[in-house]
Amino acid sequence: MRTINHIAVVSVLALGSSGAAFAQTPSGGDIYVGGQAAFLVFDDSEQDDVDFDDAELIGLLARGGMYVNEHLSVEGRAGIGVGDDTVTVRPVGGGPDVDTDIELDYLVGGYLRGHLGLEDILSFYGVVGYTSAQISIENEFVSESETESGGSVGFGVDVYLGDSTILNFEFMSYYSDMNALNIGAVYRF
Repeated sequence: MRTINHIAVVSVLALGSSGAAFAQTPSGGDIYVGGQAAFLVFDDSEQDDVDFDDAELIGLLARGGMYVNEHLSVEGRAGIGVGDDTVTVRPVGGGPDVDTDIELDYLVGGYLRGHLGLEDILSFYGVVGYTSAQISIENEFVSESETESGGSVGFGVDVYLGDSTILNFEFMSYYSDMNALNIGAVYRF
């Protein structure tokens, strides 16, 4: 996760300082579609009877939205897991450790993004919304899926690469048990 953070920071700085990054900022009525790679951390630490390390999952998200004005956009996202993780579950009261597979089945949500643009190069933003996700957990004793939902918050930066293409780097807390570093791109109409 640390390497991804370094790559994101260097990329934003390099693209933001290049002359090729100047573009027209989004305005009210602009529609965009795109996708993100989501590097998720799932931590279901509220379980009373078991303890396990964070599961690191990978998801692919489709995004679509519309700018209400240059400072506000409304967005929907839907995604699936493409990379699962195996963690060791330790029963709190004792008993054998169990290797457990954890996988993101789906994630859907709706969000408002507030933007602060900088000279047609970058836009910093905050995100608020609501997310629902289904996680599958499987080991030799149990195979189940649980759906969790909750309020979402995050922040990020859009890097404008011409009038239509926007690169995106963002941190999201989708709900209390799931955080992510997302990297993606959108095409604006």
